Amino acid sequence: LRVDGDCCHQVPRFTAAEISQLRSFPFELSGAAADSSARSECAICLCEFESGQQLTALPCAAAHAFHSECVRGALAASVHCPLCRVDVRSLVVSAAAPSDGPAAAPASRRSP
Repeated sequence: LRVDGDCCHQVPRFTAAEISQLRSFPFELSGAAADSSARSECAICLCEFESGQQLTALPCAAAHAFHSECVRGALAASVHCPLCRVDVRSLVVSAAAPSDGPAAAPASRRSP
């Protein structure tokens, strides 16, 4: 096993700009969140979410949410959602990429 600068591949990492694109919001305990089926703890630190704490939702299919500080640390080490293991960075990068072709841009500006 070689552990020098000549490694054959680089491990993908999030940039600060990519992490800043993730949706953050304050946690508010509501009737739905108080339901036992709703996730009310951070799966990274295992602490309960408290009202007013800043959470970050990942763009995985389940939109898993974690304490913002916890998920920043987790994404510094891995590009995968800590719960479902989907490659979150590829979703962030593809969402930020400009659309292909001039015809695609006007269609996205149409109002319903």
